[in-house]
Amino acid sequence: MPQNLLASFSNPRILIIDDEQLFRDAVSDYLKEQGFKTHTAANGRSGLEAFQKFAPHAVLVDLRMEEVDGLEVVASVVKESPETPCIVVSGTGVLQDAIEALRIGASDYVTKPVQDLEALVHVVRRCLERARLQQENRLYRERLEEQVTQRTAELRSRTMELEEVNSKLLAEITERKRVEKLIAKAKKEWETTFDSVSDHVSIVGPDFRFLRVNKTLAAHHGMHPREMIGMLCLGIIGCMDLGASICPHKTFIEEAGKSAREQIIHCQELDQWDYLSTTPLYNDGEYIGTLLVYRDVTERVRTEKALKESENRFRLLAENATDMVTRLSPGGDFIYVSPSCQTILGFAPQTLVGKSLFDFIHSDCTSKAAACLREETCRFVCRMHTISDAYVWLDISTKLLRDAKTGVILEVQASSRDITEAIHAQEALQRSNEKFSKAFHTSLDGFAIVNIDNATVLEANPSFAQTLDLDHGKLVGMSLESLPCWLTKADQQRLRRELDDKREVRDFEAILHTLGGEEVFVQLSASFLELQQEPCIIYSLKNITSQKLAEKEIKFMAMHDQLTGLPNRRLFLDRFEQTLNRARRYGEKACLMFVDLDAFKEINDEMGHQIGDAVLKETAMRLEKCVRKSDTVARIGGDEFVLILGGQVEAQQVENVARKITRELSKDIVAFGYQCAISASIGISLFPGDGQSLDVLMQKADAAMYQAKKAGGDMFLFYSFDTAPPQSTAFS
Repeated sequence: MPQNLLASFSNPRILIIDDEQLFRDAVSDYLKEQGFKTHTAANGRSGLEAFQKFAPHAVLVDLRMEEVDGLEVVASVVKESPETPCIVVSGTGVLQDAIEALRIGASDYVTKPVQDLEALVHVVRRCLERARLQQENRLYRERLEEQVTQRTAELRSRTMELEEVNSKLLAEITERKRVEKLIAKAKKEWETTFDSVSDHVSIVGPDFRFLRVNKTLAAHHGMHPREMIGMLCLGIIGCMDLGASICPHKTFIEEAGKSAREQIIHCQELDQWDYLSTTPLYNDGEYIGTLLVYRDVTERVRTEKALKESENRFRLLAENATDMVTRLSPGGDFIYVSPSCQTILGFAPQTLVGKSLFDFIHSDCTSKAAACLREETCRFVCRMHTISDAYVWLDISTKLLRDAKTGVILEVQASSRDITEAIHAQEALQRSNEKFSKAFHTSLDGFAIVNIDNATVLEANPSFAQTLDLDHGKLVGMSLESLPCWLTKADQQRLRRELDDKREVRDFEAILHTLGGEEVFVQLSASFLELQQEPCIIYSLKNITSQKLAEKEIKFMAMHDQLTGLPNRRLFLDRFEQTLNRARRYGEKACLMFVDLDAFKEINDEMGHQIGDAVLKETAMRLEKCVRKSDTVARIGGDEFVLILGGQVEAQQVENVARKITRELSKDIVAFGYQCAISASIGISLFPGDGQSLDVLMQKADAAMYQAKKAGGDMFLFYSFDTAPPQSTAFS
């Protein structure tokens, strides 16, 4: 059933054969927006009937369909209308079938799910264009063959007539020239087509040298087509010009004379995917060359791989999740069911695919489930029957997946968690009120049941009242949210949002302030329950004040020197970096001082470590008195201290501080009845004059300190940036 693409190419008809209505509708709507006419069919049999009826210009066909599958459809279309392009659109799991479809005549292959409909339209247009060119070529060949046959017969007739009438010779020559002009015209048309295609097209001889190249190929290499004639093609295709020892492009082209072939080849050196096609050319049975087509298909291959990886990631997540992960059509039919379905419901996942969600959930849940299929995100609890006709309780969360351009709902993704045990536990709790009450009132953790509507405390155990520092007898009947020792308004709102969203809250941390002004750290859990047919919230309150104080102390010890209480090297580096960042941002100056005690080793060795530690503590206190509270004094090891002065500090101010430190540290220290004489060597570097980075400033301050100590100690030195070798300026 050939069709005239040339006559109606401006308004082509597309037949979409696919058993997924969502896909058919989405693709049909998008093609119509792009100016196409579309017809759809839900299976292969109705698709072939539509093909006979509407004579489409191109067919989009899914491979996996009941009754008549996609391969049979492709074979039928190719047999009846070889020029009508068939584009296979199917999942990555049927790759071998897709290859078979291409072998029997399919024009192209696109994987599902199709995330980019624009790319699909591009494939359709490209296949239509190729079909149009093929039909033009066929029509031209038919016309040419017809003309040649006709003219050959005429020439033979005139040859016979030449023997009888010599006068007809001139007319015969004229007719022959006319035929030659037609041939020349046909050749010109072929050359135009050859040069106008976007692929790299060439004709290479048996020696693999170019006999002809199109403009696209020549322009890619920055040459004129005539300049490439005679060049060896094996040196400019793919990775062959990189000197690769093994090049798949070369191997493919070297077998060009054997048969028509096509292949997608990966070039490792260029990280590029290339499509190559070769068609042997013969003249009177003799091989004269090959038509070589080359195209970069890297983006297409990468897109297909990305789609496949995305699908694999989803399946990996779904197939290893303990929750049951499902994908539903907008109408509620199962598209995919994860393996955990077997554990939760007892059904094999594949037995649910294609069936409706509403066939399995309890009738009480039908309206809520239907509403959730239309909401962007939704969460509800329902009962679903199992393979043994029992029911399990599921906590189901849903999310809509829409088309990025049209906003059409493509599918609904759902995650279902088995909460049967929790539901049964709640029911058991209600049936065992006496046991619950005993555990409730004797628990070391605080528990309270609060009415949702008015926040009135219906029940509370002694531990709950003790944590709030309230009288247990007076707590019942009070409004919990109005108590000054309860959560702040902000914490109450945050807790309620999480509770409404998740139905329960675990390990919610907050700070309470008792009526006595004491700060109490608590860990709070809350969940909904129904008590005597009234909606309530049960709170679990655990006092974690000791734990928090211990964590705070551990954090302090990690950042401070245990002997002096000063910041340690770690905290010093952090504060110094902050000071430099502020100085850079606001154009300020900053100062770094290295302070090293003179002769401290002798004190430590001669008088013992206990006295040495006392000297270090006293030194730390004196250093802190010499600077502002905004400045930092840190001990970075042994008898080494560092000071950070920021906030637009000038050299004169630094000098004043250094003088003060030198003076304070030159005073004797009395420790355990011993009088210890100490002094200090101080090295100073300034930002930005002495350096722009923390490391440079530390090195220069250390160098200045070393020079001060070398000069006899009990002094301070500034590092001088603009002299070489480095010198220092002393202030006594």
